[in-house]
Amino acid sequence: MPIVEIKNVSKLFKSPSGDVHVALKGVSLQIHQGQIQGIIGMSGAGKSTLMRCLVGLEIPTSGEILFHGENIVCFDEAQKRLYRHRIGMIFQHFNLFSSRTVAENIAYPLEIHGASQAQIKERVDELLDLVHLSHKKDAYPARLSGGERQRIGIARALANHPDVLFCDEATSALDPNTMGSILELLQELNQRLNITIVAITHQLEVVKQICTHVAVISDGEIVEQGTVQDLFNTPAHPVTRNLLKSQLPSPPKIEWLDSGQPTEDLYRLNFKGDSVKQPVIAQLLRAHHVTINILQANIDSFQTMVFGFLVVEIRGSEEAKNEALNFLLENHVHWEKIT
Repeated sequence: MPIVEIKNVSKLFKSPSGDVHVALKGVSLQIHQGQIQGIIGMSGAGKSTLMRCLVGLEIPTSGEILFHGENIVCFDEAQKRLYRHRIGMIFQHFNLFSSRTVAENIAYPLEIHGASQAQIKERVDELLDLVHLSHKKDAYPARLSGGERQRIGIARALANHPDVLFCDEATSALDPNTMGSILELLQELNQRLNITIVAITHQLEVVKQICTHVAVISDGEIVEQGTVQDLFNTPAHPVTRNLLKSQLPSPPKIEWLDSGQPTEDLYRLNFKGDSVKQPVIAQLLRAHHVTINILQANIDSFQTMVFGFLVVEIRGSEEAKNEALNFLLENHVHWEKIT
């Protein structure tokens, strides 16, 4: 059973004038224990509305949100309070109490839950160690860096031993280096605690660095979902390919070609895993009567996955080119025709 299951969720908003805005349209998604599930989309795609539904701040117009098999949409206020004790929330802007020390900020949800002073002290010390900030225990938020404040936000979100950690644009307000350290911490916590993380973001780097699975949302709909490897290597939807443009270089301009004229033989070859390490192009040239002009190349890695691409011009007879393209597929190199 998924730890969280979204089943055909829609959300409509009505304006005072009677106009209807459809924020979510039939969203369905399963999230399993221990996953780091990314939900990525541009501004206005429906990410924030989906997050508010997931944490019980908005009630979907239709559909179900199951948590350990129970539909939170039907919860009364008392059940919602209990549900919120079983989840953690990390926000973009930290939301720390300026008048409380670091330890007191982390202690707050434990106080609300009715923990004893001894239990609070023990748990706060444990959490400070988890986020590597034991030396800041008595500091106030104003004296902390943005990254340190977010670490305190993470510690506070973990206070009541949640089953799921929801991250709402948790790294958007941070510089790239600090963002990287926070993502490393989240990945460490996922592996150490086996906690499920749901990261709502518009930052592709978040998905690339820590997520195991990803769903792409656009105009209130999930247009593509699957593993991160599949997203990066074989994006199926135009929205996904557009998101990836910021991560992968664009195909070369036609002016790069010697002739300066348009060609119908320009291909993007996508490599992943073992195919990156194999001399596939050399083998192709030996086996088939084609010539290949390499125009652009890139290789990258994320987590344990290596991937890369070539943009090439393939010249030869139609029969030879077709044989060459079939050879590439047989050797796990996916291709797409650019022109």
